[in-house]
Amino acid sequence: MSNTQYAFFRAVNPWAARLYARLRHPLLLDFPRSIVIETTSRCNLRCPMCPRSRRAGPGQDMSWELCRSLIDQIAEADARDLVDLVALHGFGEPLLHPRLLEFIEYAGQRLPNVVRRGALRDSMKGLNLSTNAVLLDEQMALGLLDSRLTWLALSIDGTTRETYEAMRVGACFEEVVANVERLLQLNRQHQRALPTLAIQIIASRSTEPQFAEAVRRWRELAGGAENVRVELKPFTDWAGQVDARAFRENDARRDFLYLYCGHPSDTQVIQADGRMALCCYDVLGEEGLGDANVTPLRELWQGQRLREIRTLLRQGKAASLPLCRNCSMGRKYPLDLLRR
Repeated sequence: MSNTQYAFFRAVNPWAARLYARLRHPLLLDFPRSIVIETTSRCNLRCPMCPRSRRAGPGQDMSWELCRSLIDQIAEADARDLVDLVALHGFGEPLLHPRLLEFIEYAGQRLPNVVRRGALRDSMKGLNLSTNAVLLDEQMALGLLDSRLTWLALSIDGTTRETYEAMRVGACFEEVVANVERLLQLNRQHQRALPTLAIQIIASRSTEPQFAEAVRRWRELAGGAENVRVELKPFTDWAGQVDARAFRENDARRDFLYLYCGHPSDTQVIQADGRMALCCYDVLGEEGLGDANVTPLRELWQGQRLREIRTLLRQGKAASLPLCRNCSMGRKYPLDLLRR
């Protein structure tokens, strides 16, 4: 791509961005449709495709008081049927939290409309959790299956020890597979419609050739249970926060437009310490968007700094924001859009 062509894309970007935002995200919602609550920022693995390593320190668990306060505030919006999704995980491993099942139970009781949406078996609706399954013993498996959770994602990248343990550093392939096999066995015995059990494999050079075998194997172990699915999850470099070269070819195309991804206008992310992050890619939470320990969710959602960021993104000025500059969610390629 020539410099002249590149200059053309940059010149038309503001106009295209405004039009795209007006068509795709015309209104600022009174309350977020999706809320991510990072129940813990601690993790038991060191996955090279995860940006959590950029955080200092071992992490922390969210307090019961903060989590309960967040759920109570969301319940007010849930009563007006405004919320589609509540996810109880972030960059940590949620099964490390000693009160996780209590969190799930409380959220399920207080958010009946969110739980009702989980019947759609859509990963973006319902009461959701994602785990690496390292700590998924029988007691935890039974607790999750018997809970009000509607979607449980289980990360198992590959069908061999070599592939899996290169991506999930610190985990034992055989132990995790045994944990998930036991979960599927218990699921067959319980014959429950929910939660949906989504076995997820991150797409990479090493896992994609194994995906067909993974589907065959896990479907066989599922025993025909309708609530089990196997998914190839798109790889992300988390807005350039991890080195993707070991996992996929870099996309070096320059014929892109910065268009509004919409996440700051529909999704609210509260980290384990209470800080509000810009989006689910924002591992450091350093945009100064406020603290849920002292400020209500609705006020954070309407905050001045977040309004300024939304304006910049709607104007195609993502390059002015360090996190958004290299984010694939906001980089749109015209030819790709036309192919859709």
